[in-house]
Amino acid sequence: LCYTSAEHLMFGKILGISVVGLIQIAIWLLFALPIIIIYAVKVSLYLAIFAFIYFVLGYLFYSSLLCGLSSLFSHPKDASQLMSPIIIIQLLPIMFMNMIVVNPNHYMAKILSYIPFTAPYAVVLRASVTQLPLTEIALSTAIMVISIVVSFILSIKLFKIGVLLYEENLTLKRVIKIILEK
Repeated sequence: LCYTSAEHLMFGKILGISVVGLIQIAIWLLFALPIIIIYAVKVSLYLAIFAFIYFVLGYLFYSSLLCGLSSLFSHPKDASQLMSPIIIIQLLPIMFMNMIVVNPNHYMAKILSYIPFTAPYAVVLRASVTQLPLTEIALSTAIMVISIVVSFILSIKLFKIGVLLYEENLTLKRVIKIILEK
């Protein structure tokens, strides 16, 4: 027999998902290599590194959050009820893309840069258009790191509960109650 904690099991799942995701992206980049070589001259190394850092931060945030939430459901159809709002929130920077590109220092662009759900998109989009102040980058990055830690903690709590509630139908109200319980 082999025993492991819920934390280790959760980290293993997230690590596995991350490796598979990175392999998939590497394959896409391999096929897109001719286009990347043509346009890479126009993208600064600073922006490429900046985009990679925010990609990793966003990936960790979303993978831990979705892993914890999906562990509460035994069927993917049931989980889609809870995942839909998260996916819609991810689309906000895309809906505001024109406004961010035209005026990257608009208050709405700045607000989107500090919300963990939208920061990976909004900050990189703003940085591609203008030079961001170091304080904004530091604050946005700190918020993302704190959000990742909180997301991992909440996800581990949900994962522990989700394992015990197998085959039980959960509603959004019940999930929120579970999260708020000590």
